[in-house]
Amino acid sequence: MSELTLTGAEVDTLVALIECGPLSHGYEPSKSARDSLIDRGLAVSIVNKLEDGWKAATLAGRDAYKAHFGTALEGTAGTMREAHAARLARRAIRSAGSTT
Repeated sequence: MSELTLTGAEVDTLVALIECGPLSHGYEPSKSARDSLIDRGLAVSIVNKLEDGWKAATLAGRDAYKAHFGTALEGTAGTMREAHAARLARRAIRSAGSTT
């Protein structure tokens, strides 16, 4: 997969779709980022439990998530769990380095 550039809002929305999804209309962090992810094939509208208006990540979205977060050692993540762990580790490191 070639390097895919995502905006901050797209990353936030993709994380929400992958880690908490599918998401009902209005529960996405950003409507414009949601629309952009759909246009780019990284998310899709679905029917969930007899209701339309839900959004979910596609397999291309999964690949973008894995490529974006990689591994703790800056490699390519082989699994979603590996990418998720790397994302959480980076967040913890940033939080530990900030002063409150």
